Amino acid sequence: MGIDSAWAWFAVVGIVLALFVLDFMIAARRPHAVGIREAALWSAFYVAAAVVFGLALWPLAGAQIASEYISGWPVEKSLSVDNLFVFVIILTRFEVPDEHRQKALLFGIAAALALRAVLISVGAAAITLFSPTFLLFGLILLWTAIQLARHRSEDPDVSGNPVLRWTKRTLPATDDLHGGAPGG
Repeated sequence: MGIDSAWAWFAVVGIVLALFVLDFMIAARRPHAVGIREAALWSAFYVAAAVVFGLALWPLAGAQIASEYISGWPVEKSLSVDNLFVFVIILTRFEVPDEHRQKALLFGIAAALALRAVLISVGAAAITLFSPTFLLFGLILLWTAIQLARHRSEDPDVSGNPVLRWTKRTLPATDDLHGGAPGG
């Protein structure tokens, strides 16, 4: 038994959006420093949601798709741990207060997912149109690794970052934080 692929994607995106709305409502309603116990409970909730989703795939989409999901999910989960370290570095570097880190993290995750969707689409189209794109992407990764190795002992200076400069020119931005809103 199979399921219609368009409806399946709408359902998955709807579930993810509903979970994001739930998280955003909780984070925005009462900003607070998240402790180990609360983080563990939320992590357990999301692990349980992923397992339930995988089990629901079995009767809805078949054993092969369900087993592919159940096999791939732990791999993706383990690979995403490095993102946690990146977020911790960013939140620390920009001195985000503990009570606002949950909301900042949610915005970061939402932006990362949106950018991932865009970049995967653009990358897939580029690879389809021009097969040496893999070589170009590999060279970019190699260059990035070399730059990281060369500057590993230096404290990064984000003030000269062109993306940050553009953001400050384009969007209403401030270096001060007042409550949950920048600048005011």
